[in-house]
Amino acid sequence: AFEDSLAREYRELAAKLPTKALLGEELSEQEYSDHIDEFYHYFDLSNEQAFLHQHNRIHPTTWKYWRDGIASNLRRPAFWHAWKDVCSRANSDFSELRALFPLHTDPTK
Repeated sequence: AFEDSLAREYRELAAKLPTKALLGEELSEQEYSDHIDEFYHYFDLSNEQAFLHQHNRIHPTTWKYWRDGIASNLRRPAFWHAWKDVCSRANSDFSELRALFPLHTDPTK
């Protein structure tokens, strides 16, 4: 039930993200600016998932699916752009996610 609640939270959040971003298309600066809050919340949820994995609070198979999904999203240009932006502005927040997806490794290439 716990993992299901996080999956439900992801689906609700994903519904607010721009479809273009989810399809791997570039966003205009206005579109990006209009949705930076949703991207931030997506990274916050993803970081929470990584934290829960590190503390053995979720099943390893669940984590594999979640991690693969996060990696897939970060290969999309709008997500990578947002990730770089959020990291540059969020001080040391998102440490679990930063360890998995460091900024010096651009997955979009």
